[in-house]
Amino acid sequence: MSVKGDLLQRAERTRAAWRESQREEIDGGAAHGPCSEGRQGAAGEGPKSYQRDERWCPMSSRRNIGTGSLFRHPGCTRWIIQYYVDGRRIRESTGLESKRRAQDLLTERLGQVSRGELVPRERRPARVQDLFLALEEHTKVNRRKSLKDLRGRWRHLSPVFAFVFAAKLTTDSITRYARLRQEEGAANATINRELATLRRALNLGRRSTPPKVREVPYIPMLKEDNVRRGFVEDGEFSRLTAEAHELWLRTLLELAYTYGWRRGELLGLRVRQLSWMARTIRLDVGSTKNREGREVAMTAKVEELLHLLTEGKRPDDLVFTREDGKPVKRFSQNLAESLRPSRSRFVRLPRLPTGSAIRWQVPSVWRL
Repeated sequence: MSVKGDLLQRAERTRAAWRESQREEIDGGAAHGPCSEGRQGAAGEGPKSYQRDERWCPMSSRRNIGTGSLFRHPGCTRWIIQYYVDGRRIRESTGLESKRRAQDLLTERLGQVSRGELVPRERRPARVQDLFLALEEHTKVNRRKSLKDLRGRWRHLSPVFAFVFAAKLTTDSITRYARLRQEEGAANATINRELATLRRALNLGRRSTPPKVREVPYIPMLKEDNVRRGFVEDGEFSRLTAEAHELWLRTLLELAYTYGWRRGELLGLRVRQLSWMARTIRLDVGSTKNREGREVAMTAKVEELLHLLTEGKRPDDLVFTREDGKPVKRFSQNLAESLRPSRSRFVRLPRLPTGSAIRWQVPSVWRL
């Protein structure tokens, strides 16, 4: 027989002898040790159910189910805790070298699991694109009117941030994006709106359950210098209305000049929002920029024009419609000649405390 075969036989005999000695030790302890009470009852009694004595039984070193465990990888000094949530094994690196502190953290996690407070993180880290899709769904539910603007801003953000992990997003990368957009000719106000969209997506991911983002980076905003300058005075307004030959256009200018309302607020006005008895105009809650309702009293001129414009219309019809009944959306061709002398343009109008002036922008290039 070869030397190798002889060694294998000797090793097998040694293992067999060790197993036999362990069996005899366990059998002897079962007959005379504390655990024997559970195996055999007193004289004249039948066998009792097995009850393990934790102080003696060889199996007492096995941990109880649901207590979790601690371990370290070979050559590593930091402890890793392991526990289960809904049958799913969770391993978490504690970053601690103290076994006692790691055990305290494991006890805290087990308490959170028992109370249902611990939600395991997703296996795949969230990308910025995932956060935007969640923001898009949130916008569809709450603010559908701003969905178009949201998607327009994402067209600029997507090539840079779509596939970036949200946890890897830094202030430096956001600053580089702002500089890139400036080189493309975008205004600071436009860049700020895009950065605000990115920040909103990150904050929404942080507040979700489970959190998709643990920390939102600082996003610096750019300084804006887009204050509109210039007001239309009474004389210039008279020249504008003189060029407005359509009834709806004349009424639109009168309401804008009197109340300082935004273009969208005026074009969305319906007949049911006019009260002839109280001589008031009401903007419904949610139809304004700040989502608040608004009500104003009609002047004699406004009442006269609105009576002519809404004659024969039903309560749910739009106030501002063309002669063919189509709603007014754009009126650049109608107002072009009346605006050309002042080189101004019709813009979104802020709410003014008085109706003495309407805010107009006076650039060298105008558009509607």
